[in-house]
Amino acid sequence: MAIAAIGCSSPAAAADLKKETIDAWNQYVMVAESRIQSEAQRPAFSRPQWPEGEVIVVPSGLIHRWRGAVFIPGVTLDAFLRALTYPGTPPPQEDVLESRVLARSDDSLRVYLKLVRRTIITVTYNTEHEMTFCRRTPILATSRSVATKIAELEATTAGSCGG
Repeated sequence: MAIAAIGCSSPAAAADLKKETIDAWNQYVMVAESRIQSEAQRPAFSRPQWPEGEVIVVPSGLIHRWRGAVFIPGVTLDAFLRALTYPGTPPPQEDVLESRVLARSDDSLRVYLKLVRRTIITVTYNTEHEMTFCRRTPILATSRSVATKIAELEATTAGSCGG
């Protein structure tokens, strides 16, 4: 099967979110934040886990939910939180073309990431993320990261147009 657009790069149009998708997202956030608050009061072993993540289908969209935990022997929680809120130069990552801290407070960061996704086509995105860090106990902290902006810059195919 031939696709006429193969071989030429062109800017891709931004997707418009539908009201029903935004409403579903806002409902999900409200329920999730309530659940997180109640889970934070329970012992860690009794909290639900989604080690593979979860995709929630909503009208005209998908919500991707992940949860993770980390234990780093010999590193204090204070040192770990400091490293998260005052990141140095990140190690190279194949899909991160640029990154920088846009704003910082004692318990939050706003960051910019220029990301590239390569499959059949290559797509580049400018993204911004709000991250908050909350110390729950002397040995437990949680973080929340929300993408506040995702703008698709370009989509290219494996070939390119000469010119």
